[in-house]
Amino acid sequence: MLSRDAERKAVVWQGSSPDGRLHATGVKPAAVYLAARLVEADGTAGPYATRLIEAPPRFHWEWLLLLLPLLAM
Repeated sequence: MLSRDAERKAVVWQGSSPDGRLHATGVKPAAVYLAARLVEADGTAGPYATRLIEAPPRFHWEWLLLLLPLLAM
């Protein structure tokens, strides 16, 4: 589960994974909380483990276009 707050009230994505991999599509880059828990084969679910994940800063490649006139010299 990905949410905007640690209490999991503003959920932006929720899913399950049989192999432990996370495939969250359509989530905008921002700081989110990842909450995960183990569910046993009999359906018994453990407690959530919650961690803050900060999105890496976006690389503004458009600024590199300013260097194009230097290549013409």
